[in-house]
Amino acid sequence: MTWYLDQMKSYWQKGLLQALPVRKSIVDLPEFQKDANMVKAVKEWQPVAKTFAAKSTKIVSSLNAVDGGQAFTAFAQQVVQGETDPKTALATLQKGIESVM
Repeated sequence: MTWYLDQMKSYWQKGLLQALPVRKSIVDLPEFQKDANMVKAVKEWQPVAKTFAAKSTKIVSSLNAVDGGQAFTAFAQQVVQGETDPKTALATLQKGIESVM
């Protein structure tokens, strides 16, 4: 597992991932830093932190769908684009999380 996590940075270096990273070392990569929207999302709205699954006291498979799903990615995009008011963006996020839970 440690090896896999250490190798994840290559996906960002090759431009294969558009999700927010789970490691600070990935945020520090020059390839990640050149995407201004992603940098802004990490700095202002969704910093690298523990996942919801890491905070859970039970093993629930749907937590993976929350942490790795599209709801948070879509939310971050809405915030960065600024084309949606906060209530609508949060309502969409909640709906996305509820749909996988």
